[in-house]
Amino acid sequence: MTNPSTNSFTVCWLHEKKGAFGGAEANVIETALALKERGFNNILAYRENTGIDSERWDHAFDSSIAIPADTPASALLKDIRADLFWIHNWSCSSDFEDLRSIGIPRVRMIHDHAMYCMRHYKYHPLTRRNCTRPASLACVFPCMAPVQRGSGMWPIKLASFSAKLREINDNRGLDQLVVNSRFMAGELLKNGFLHEQIKVLAPLPPERELPDSVLKTPPVKGHLLFAGQVIRGKGLDVLLKALALAKGSDWSLTVAGSGSALEKCQSLAQKLTLNDRIQWLGHLTPLELARLYRSASIVIVPSMWQEPFGMIGIEAMRHARPVIAFASGGIPEWIHDRQHGRLVKTGDVYALRDAIVDLLENPDKTKAYGENASRWVQENFSFKDYIENLKDLLMKLSR
Repeated sequence: MTNPSTNSFTVCWLHEKKGAFGGAEANVIETALALKERGFNNILAYRENTGIDSERWDHAFDSSIAIPADTPASALLKDIRADLFWIHNWSCSSDFEDLRSIGIPRVRMIHDHAMYCMRHYKYHPLTRRNCTRPASLACVFPCMAPVQRGSGMWPIKLASFSAKLREINDNRGLDQLVVNSRFMAGELLKNGFLHEQIKVLAPLPPERELPDSVLKTPPVKGHLLFAGQVIRGKGLDVLLKALALAKGSDWSLTVAGSGSALEKCQSLAQKLTLNDRIQWLGHLTPLELARLYRSASIVIVPSMWQEPFGMIGIEAMRHARPVIAFASGGIPEWIHDRQHGRLVKTGDVYALRDAIVDLLENPDKTKAYGENASRWVQENFSFKDYIENLKDLLMKLSR
């Protein structure tokens, strides 16, 4: 599969973590492996080694360079023999300008809102309101974003608004920014980035070959699935409240994931007397999750924050499962209401309840939505196309 034109093309990746950790790391490893198959050479510069899935990471990257937290990246990369810097999550934005002196393009993928939002999520943890403003003095007041949760003996800490503005400016100096969705492109435009500087490429997970035992797993009537991080912005608590209003319907829920809000959600489920209908499975492997998608009749994505894209929904639709989701962030770009499932106003518990009950009570509609969803994803969202478009972009920028 090696392409002679890419045989000597070397990409130096900058990413905080080496090893599996979250969604950004999943994208890094899958993309690096796919580019390597196409003849690219990969070098990884990182701050922290998670030690998870080390064998795949060592295979994907021809070499790795550990950069201590107090060391500028350029100090260890000044003699790098690469055609391009491909930056992902990197907390020290001052490194970007220093890397300019090396004389190769600097391209960055923006995975979330952290670069231009002091709270990282554009979502207020107390009011649960999503912010639609660019970074401005409104971040200081009324948002009070500089006041953040502390650690150790200090319950709070103060973050610097001026440092956030410098970070945004550092990113404006990069040669190209890649984002997950048109929604994310709009967020960058709000913050003063140039239209021609932004490229939209959804970082899709690869299609995996599955054993027959998984492919033949039938959907279980009334089986609902929530998959992903259990943090407040993902809205599992809102889903539980909606299900409490649908106790008269025949349903069961599986929660596949863990996170900081897990215990609170389990306590809420107990308070709402739902625990006998919920299975809590924690973090699963891709194969285990694929089996769950196949056994679910409906997958629910109740995100309260503005999802940059929402990969869980795409995965579910690949398995011909309809999705019920809040219409937040980039989610409406991959699901059409009443064609592939249901889009519901963000945070509307009663509308979410009604959408769930509607599909539970109309299995023919549920099946049709799932089949439509599968066709739509196959025609519009391909990991192969994502990699080919990314490969072409990186080589064009290098030239």
